Order: sequence, then C-alpha cells, then structure tokens
Amino acid sequence: MQFRNDIQGLRALAFLFVFIFHLNHSWLPGGFIGVDIFFVISGYLITSILMHQKAKGTFSFLTFYEKRIKRIVPAHFILVIFVLIAVYFVYLYYDIKTLRGSILGSALFISNIVFARGESYFGVGLSDNPLLHTWSLSIEMQFYFILPLLIIFIKNKYLPYVMGGLIILFTGYSTYQMMVNHATSSMYFSLLARMPEFFVGSLLSLIFLKRKPINKNNSLIISTIGLLAIFGSAIFMTGQSTFPGVLALIPTIGTGLLLISEKNIFSDLLSKKVMVHIGELSYSLYLWHWPIMAFMRYQEGMNVAYDFTVYEILFISVSTYVLAWLSYTFIENVFRTTGNKKFILSFSPVVVFLLVLAFTIPVLAKKSAMPDEYIMPTFGTESNGKKNIETFGNASPTYDRIFLFGDSHALAIKPFLDYIGKQNNFSFRTITTSGYPSIGGVIREEVPAYSAINYEIAQTFIDTTLIEVAKNDIIIINSIGFDRLPSMKIALNNFAKNLRSNQSLIILNTFPIIGRNPVRVNKSIVKSTDFKFQVSDRSRNKELIEEIVNKYDNVYYYDLSKSKVFNSPPFYKDTLMYYDQSHLNVYGAVEMAKDLDADFMTLLDKLINKYQ
Repeated sequence: MQFRNDIQGLRALAFLFVFIFHLNHSWLPGGFIGVDIFFVISGYLITSILMHQKAKGTFSFLTFYEKRIKRIVPAHFILVIFVLIAVYFVYLYYDIKTLRGSILGSALFISNIVFARGESYFGVGLSDNPLLHTWSLSIEMQFYFILPLLIIFIKNKYLPYVMGGLIILFTGYSTYQMMVNHATSSMYFSLLARMPEFFVGSLLSLIFLKRKPINKNNSLIISTIGLLAIFGSAIFMTGQSTFPGVLALIPTIGTGLLLISEKNIFSDLLSKKVMVHIGELSYSLYLWHWPIMAFMRYQEGMNVAYDFTVYEILFISVSTYVLAWLSYTFIENVFRTTGNKKFILSFSPVVVFLLVLAFTIPVLAKKSAMPDEYIMPTFGTESNGKKNIETFGNASPTYDRIFLFGDSHALAIKPFLDYIGKQNNFSFRTITTSGYPSIGGVIREEVPAYSAINYEIAQTFIDTTLIEVAKNDIIIINSIGFDRLPSMKIALNNFAKNLRSNQSLIILNTFPIIGRNPVRVNKSIVKSTDFKFQVSDRSRNKELIEEIVNKYDNVYYYDLSKSKVFNSPPFYKDTLMYYDQSHLNVYGAVEMAKDLDADFMTLLDKLINKYQ
C-alpha cells in the first residue's frame, strides 16, 4: 500500500498524548488514549498489507512473523537490558525482587497479563515500574498472532461481518466486566478488551480497501469529526472513566475516520516534517519515555502524582529524544532489514545477555540489601489480606477480648500493640486489609481506579471482620485516612452506631504521613540525608474522628501522632522508622509503643476494667 505521511503524523499525535499524560495526568486527563490510537493504526495497516498479500497470493505466515519480530523485538530487548542494568544501581533489592515478574513478562510479551493482577500495594508499584508501558506491546504482539488467521482463513466477503461482530462481542464483554464485576484493572490490560480497537482499524481497511478516495469536502468533514472525537476523549476522559469498553469506541472510531480521509487541511498538518519525524521515531520514543520518568520518580521517592519541574521535563524530553533516535537509527533500522541468518547470529547474544542479567542482577543486589524489617511490612502479614486471624501480645494474658482491624496503617501498628500487650498482660486478635478497612458502606464509585482492587478485596473481608467484632469487647480501628472518601465517614459512623452498648470502640488518629519514600531517598537504615521531609496535614481526619467520638458514649479517640518519635520523621535516633512515605516499619512502631505505653494504657485500662 502507498506510504502516507499523515499516518506517521497520527502516530506522532498518539505518542504526544501519552507523553503529556505521563508527565502530568492533570494536563491531559485522557492522554492515555494515545495507546488506543496506535492500536487502530496497527489494525488498519496490517489488515491492508495482509489483504494485499492475500490477493496476490504472496502471503506467508513465517515471513509475516519474521517481519514483526525484527520490527519490534530488538529495540524492545535492548530497552529491557538497559532497565535491568539501571534498576541494579537505582532500585532497592526488595523492589528488584518485585520487578522480576515484570521483566520476564515483558521479555515474553505477556506483561499485560502480569500487570492485570493489580498494583503491588507494598514495594514498587505500577507507577514506579519502568516496564509498565510494555503491556501495550504485549497486546500488539498477541494480536499479530490472531489477525493473520482471520484474514487468511475467512473468505473476503465474510470478513467485514466477522470483524464487526467481534467488535460488538468484545466491547460488550469488557463493558459488562467493568460495569457489573468491577474488573476495571484486568480489562484495561486485557487482549480481549482491546481487540475491538484493532478491529475498528481492520474493518475500515476492509470497507475502503478498493473504494475510491473520499472527495476533499467530505474528507474535511470526516476528519473534523475524527479530530473532535480524539481531542474530546483526551480532554474529558480520565483515569476514573469506565475504559476501555464502549467509551473506547469514541477515540478509536475517531482515529479510523482520520485514516480513511486523506488530502485535507488536517492531513496536511499531520504530514508536516516535524510530525512525520516524530511519527517515524514513535515506537522508540514510546519505549524510552516511561522508564526515564519511572527512574526519576523512584529516585526522588515519589509516586505517579509527582509533578516534574521545568528542568526535569526538559531533561526527560531531551533524553527521550536522544535515546529514541539512537534506538531508531542503530537498532530498528538495522535489524528490520537484516537477513534471517545474520539476524539470528547478531541478535542471539543480545537474548543471552538479557537472560544472564535477569538471573544475576537480583543475586548481586541481594548482597547490599537492607534488613527486611526496616524496608517492608514483616510483622502480622499473615493476617493482612488473608482470612486468617492472628493473636499477638502477652502469651498468658489476663485480658484477651481485644480486636484490631483496619487498612495498612492497622497492619503497621501491630508491633505497637504487641509490645504494649506484652508489657501489660493483654493479647489481641487481628485481621487487616490493604488500602481500605473492611467496613460496609464505602461506595465503589468513589474509589479511585488505581486502588479498586484493594477496595474489592477489603469488601470480601467484611463478614469475617464482623464475626470477630461480635466476639470481642474492645474494638480498635486504624486507617491512613477516614477522610479520603465522603462515604468513609458515613461508613465509620454507622459501624460505631451498630456496636452493642456493652462494647467499646477506639478510633485511632494514625501516625504522620511524609512526602517521599525515605528508604529510596536515604538508601540506608542510618540517616545519611539532609533532605527535609514534609509531613502531611491530617487535621481533617482528626476532626472527622472527633466528631464521631463525640456522638457515642462507647466510642473513644486516641492520637498516635502525638508521640515524640515524630519530632523529626522519618528518623528517630538517626534510625529509619518508615519503610515508605506512608507506613511505619517495625522499629518505628516499637519505638512509638515505648513512648506511648503508659499514656495509651490510661485509656485501655479504663476500658478493660469495665469488662473484667
């Protein structure tokens, strides 16, 4: 088929959408649709090529897959090698361990399946994963194994109907999964959910394959509608949108309209030299931009919400372009025109080197690993996110009807309550869930998409939690913030109201949250940085708790943040007491217990005496 500069320009637009979105979500909330634009273009072009070869009788499965491998794999594997080397110098051993699955998944082009399992709540998460963006490459490679089978083995006259039927079928499937089963994360990374986007391009290719070009006036109208659909989606869709599903048809059909309408003012703009140049580099630009951002965020101890400075944005832009140009010039262009024998001989060492790095870097990194109890949750984890009740405190208690639950902040204070229990002859039972406390009434629609999985898991623990609540006299709940969602305040209030009159509830105002991950900033358990950590204002959470406490005679308030150990967080006695920006490590929890022991027992003794 004839080469079209405007399609290269459309690729450039797709990359720029993704690039801006990854720099700062608020600048272009729906910029993630750039990936969907890439999918439509791929479906359109590959279908056109396959149909041409089918008509000429020149199609070969072997040749098709050889070209796809030469086009995609070399630059991708070089990137993975770069990431492996970089994580050794930048990432902590614990986080390198969590990246191993991503690295293997990326190399095998199944990283979308790996990421569909959800974000790692502890340790490196999706926003810090330098290979997160490879999910789209995995889907594209998987689709390339499916499309030729449909094109070659189905008669031409049936193909448009098959493509149209598959668009309806898979769009309905993904929409149902998200709307009914709340499977937002798994659908985002799902091949089946993304196949309609490719098929939109494929269907339009089939329909317009042998038709005359659309006249200039109609072409302008169609292009205008397409651009409005694309830019409208990029501006008004957000990470909270139910996407892909039906909503994905808006930008994908918009992209398709641009593909079938040539020779108008918009296609001319997309054909400008700068857009064509960016489009030519778009694959390598896409490969390199995200790892650079991920490494910078990780190094700074920040998450995906981190706003890059002007100088950082300039560095990201320049380094992305330089690395992409090098990749395009010396990897993409070289390997895709190399003969099969030479390709195998020259690329095999790259594959071997990647495998060696994948197995040796975690081993090498382990030698400099910090003790787990300082950098990750290690105490009470068997009763966190598992329907397993653990008992801590004094082994021979004089009182044992205390139950602790909540989210990861409740998990973090298990060592705190364990220490005080051992000192004061009581024990407690506990079960916790990451992300959200297991209480009813938290509204699903209020939950951010990135924490939807944690919410869903917490909801499955409600019955188990209520059984434990019914067995005990004193209930203790802790959370990173009851003020995060409007419905959490209502849910906490209802939980307090529904307790028996002969039960007591202690609502904890949790420990301070600091601005950055101190382990990544400090890189040692002993203080070695002068960085000034900012403590988040938790006054709203405190006021919300006090408001509920004042309504009920059997509900009490205790403020953990008043401990002197928080005079200069995240360090106490020059020792690291946080394992990330939001959670105390075991050392920090125990030191807080030593400081607050007598004060906390003033409240707890009063309640225990009521029930003995």
